[in-house]
Amino acid sequence: MRSTRRAAPRAEVILAFGEDLNDSQSLKWLVKYFRSDLPAVLARPKPISLSGNPGEKAVEKWVADLSGAIAATVAGGQPVRGVLVHVDSDSPDPDGQRHTSLAKALSRIEGAHPVVPVQCTEAWWFLFPEQVESIRPVAWRSVMPRKPRDVETITSPKSELKQLTRRSGSEYAENDSVRIAEKIATARPKLTGTSKSFERFRASVNALAT
Repeated sequence: MRSTRRAAPRAEVILAFGEDLNDSQSLKWLVKYFRSDLPAVLARPKPISLSGNPGEKAVEKWVADLSGAIAATVAGGQPVRGVLVHVDSDSPDPDGQRHTSLAKALSRIEGAHPVVPVQCTEAWWFLFPEQVESIRPVAWRSVMPRKPRDVETITSPKSELKQLTRRSGSEYAENDSVRIAEKIATARPKLTGTSKSFERFRASVNALAT
């Protein structure tokens, strides 16, 4: 005789997409830095985010691919609370125009929110010097600057981070971002400096709570 008991409903999740899996996995941890009360974040490897200045047709196809990936998740029985989509600005963006542009493209997808670090994600790591150093506490001891600043004024954050850590013999690599983000989520420290794009990210995360 078959059991008539129904399976318990699955918990909601938040989906995270990025330019690569390091980005989406970093988002998973940074969401926890802002809000510990939100559903779990699932990092998705595809579709990868469009960088540079893609044309209208490329954006339309990418949005359609995102919609398809989300729909497939829901069709598989997994409820989705919302979606975070990461794209680096790759240049100065004092007015957040790249964020606004991405928000417009994502408006076709219900519950999707943009995450656009100005320059690149590495700019945000300068807000958390102790957590960066903590992933290699001996080699990277005291390599990060502590003076507060607007981290979006750093011309090439990734190159600067590599230069600062190179002298230790253990140069920063992009896959270090996930461990840094985990340290930030665990410690939940105050910011060392400012970043408008990080605050826009905070707003995107908070929007998922409503």
